Amino acid sequence: MAGNLISLGRLEEAAASLREARGAATDPFADRAARQWRDLVQVELARRRRPEAAAEMARFLDLARAAPAYFRGQALLAQSDMRMEAGEYGEALESIQSARQAMKGDSKAADFDYELVNLLMTCVLDAMNTLPYAEALTLSRRIDTEFQGLP
Repeated sequence: MAGNLISLGRLEEAAASLREARGAATDPFADRAARQWRDLVQVELARRRRPEAAAEMARFLDLARAAPAYFRGQALLAQSDMRMEAGEYGEALESIQSARQAMKGDSKAADFDYELVNLLMTCVLDAMNTLPYAEALTLSRRIDTEFQGLP
């Protein structure tokens, strides 16, 4: 339901729906719960509510310490989302790399790599629109060097 609300631009309702779903989850470490939590961070960023997004992300990362690989990976991608929103592209890459390491050896790692590719491409495109050309090119080269073996 939250996805539909997001598509309709009804972000406040989407945030409430995601919080409700998180509270109703029987397994707080389920893949779906991880995805919903990351969606909540992204919705708060879209609402320009950075302090709320930061608080959600901090709670997400804290819970992720004792969580399965996919949950940890999603928490680190939420951190990357926050960093990209702040224009901290180098730090965002570090979070993405940490997420990849968290998934290493997990049965879902190959599928997760596609999500990483999408996020890395978003990072480069955002950087091209905000950074001087030379800095964006340096970031692109760093991605090419540090993220070997992605699909």
